[in-house]
Amino acid sequence: MTEPVHLWVVDDDHAVRFVLATALRDAGYAVSAYGNAADAMQALRHTPPPALVVTDVRMPGDSGLQLLEQLKAAHPQVPVIVMSAYTDVASTAGAFRGGAHEFLSKPFDLNEAVALVRRALPQQAPPAPSAAICWWAMRRRCARCFAPLAGWRRCHCRFWSPAKPAPAKSW
Repeated sequence: MTEPVHLWVVDDDHAVRFVLATALRDAGYAVSAYGNAADAMQALRHTPPPALVVTDVRMPGDSGLQLLEQLKAAHPQVPVIVMSAYTDVASTAGAFRGGAHEFLSKPFDLNEAVALVRRALPQQAPPAPSAAICWWAMRRRCARCFAPLAGWRRCHCRFWSPAKPAPAKSW
């Protein structure tokens, strides 16, 4: 059994932090919640980096944009979703210039926030095919996620993949 993906939620508003962390835990993620950027950076020095960070822009002390800058300098591979109730152009542009993966406007729908986190996480590598699976059986699966296909169709992972029928047996 694999360990759950570890995420961080950084927000000075306790209610937002609690609700978002709870929704992500319910979705199967391990979540650490921090009330400010300084606590998150302190944790980063003593623990492995998370798979993803969701941070507020405006917080007392260091802002979410400063956290984004420090996190990208230390761990550029970690996607960061920046959220804010103030959707002005300067903070949005600053977030994307700093390397934010996505911008989430408050108030937000929890289901949309969880879906955004799922999309932002690096895709898991498809399982290695078993040696017992024949080549034709593999061709009838999506090239990205190995989902079964029938004819030309778009897979649930939104990857166009041709599916060829297995040849008729000649014996």
